[in-house]
Amino acid sequence: MKSHDMFESVNKKTRQDLIALIKKVEKDLEALDKTLWLQVDEKKHNKNRVAGKIGMKTFLLGKLEMLQDELVNLDKDK
Repeated sequence: MKSHDMFESVNKKTRQDLIALIKKVEKDLEALDKTLWLQVDEKKHNKNRVAGKIGMKTFLLGKLEMLQDELVNLDKDK
């Protein structure tokens, strides 16, 4: 295997891994949204749990943005 072909193979694998991670984070965000709104509706007095979930959502959104940036940079390097 030529080094260029090997680089393309690694690049493709990395891209696939990034896309898989992005999909997982998006799925986690969707699940978090569902539980967050259920808690807000059911337990208006339970602000700490809701605040914790909002913090987790902020973290996941940041992770998602980082992964998407990494994917864009990977595409630019081609």
